[in-house]
Amino acid sequence: MKIISLFSGAGGLDLGFVRAGFDIAMANEFDKKIWATYEKNHKAPLIKGDIRDIKESDFPNELMETRIEGLYAIGDIRDKKLRQITTAVGDGAIAAQEVYNFIKVK
Repeated sequence: MKIISLFSGAGGLDLGFVRAGFDIAMANEFDKKIWATYEKNHKAPLIKGDIRDIKESDFPNELMETRIEGLYAIGDIRDKKLRQITTAVGDGAIAAQEVYNFIKVK
């Protein structure tokens, strides 16, 4: 299952997803001081820059679904306001459940 990573930081959450069998299709991080660390530890292409450049229509719905069937997003991207890591973890749980439901139906 392919996923995208936004507000990726150094990629700790991404590492968990990779170890769980997911494929990070792409990642995004604003802080240029972190880019080298992410790229050293992950194969996913890193989109470097401001997340605010993403269109509102690209944001996922309350079930973490994106406009791409079977692609779910988690973390701060779910809301316009920045959130703490605990929110990202909760969103990850929701997305994981929705991915499971999606796979089970297919």
